[in-house]
Amino acid sequence: MPADMTNVALAITCDNYTCADMCAKAIAEGVAEAGYEKAKVIELVGDLKDQNATERFLDAAAQKYGLEIVAEVATEWDADRCFRRLTDTLQTVDDFNAIYCPSDFLLPTIMSCLQNAGRWTPMGEEGHVIIASIDGDPIAMEFITSGYVYMTANTDAFVFGREAMEGAIEIAKGNLPAEVNQPAAVGDLRKADIEAAGDTIWGNV
Repeated sequence: MPADMTNVALAITCDNYTCADMCAKAIAEGVAEAGYEKAKVIELVGDLKDQNATERFLDAAAQKYGLEIVAEVATEWDADRCFRRLTDTLQTVDDFNAIYCPSDFLLPTIMSCLQNAGRWTPMGEEGHVIIASIDGDPIAMEFITSGYVYMTANTDAFVFGREAMEGAIEIAKGNLPAEVNQPAAVGDLRKADIEAAGDTIWGNV
């Protein structure tokens, strides 16, 4: 359910559609780099009562980049539910080569499930699963730089803070934004990007 914005002059929001598109594109690229014939994706889904979750569905992005969704796992933004349901899925679905994770906090759960299934291997090794996620938090930085996760769509807290302050200054001058919701810029972070960025991105701090 969308938030009540009646008395809000400015909201720096997450551009969820762009995040999902970036992840779909990255999965397609990662699958090609790994030498897989086609992207076969297990899609994790958040809580459907949450606007962020519904906007992060792959849907059109999957069609755009030629991804085949072989299973959907309803996590309800709960790590324990995700573990149980992804574990069950991995027992019945073995023809997959990618996982889409709509929030980085679920990455440790994915790791546990793939370890139990014998599929937690780094890039370049047989059976590696291409994983793309959203948020850009420290968990993602660790998994990406260690070679287990391919990318994260970075919804950088530094960017949110800077754009909110710049907007507040303009409002104080009497310059109201044309639209209350102002999506923050999103970055596609992969291993080389993270190593080069240092502490300029919030996930490395």
